[in-house]
Amino acid sequence: MRQWIEAVIDTLKGQLSLEQHGGRTPAGVFARTGQRLLALAAGIWHNWTTDAAVKRSLIAYDH
Repeated sequence: MRQWIEAVIDTLKGQLSLEQHGGRTPAGVFARTGQRLLALAAGIWHNWTTDAAVKRSLIAYDH
C-alpha cells in the first residue's frame, strides 16, 4: 500500500509538475493542480474507452 501511495505522489509531482504549479494564491494553486489532475483522469479514461493494451500508461501523453 505504501509503495502504491508513493508511486501516485511521484506521478503527481513528476508528470504533472505539481511542484512548479505557478499559483500565487491558494485558489490559484488549487485551480492549477485541479486542472492537471483532471487532465490525468481524462488520459486514463481515454485509454480505457479506446481499449488500450496498457490502461494506466500515460507515456503517449508525456510532453
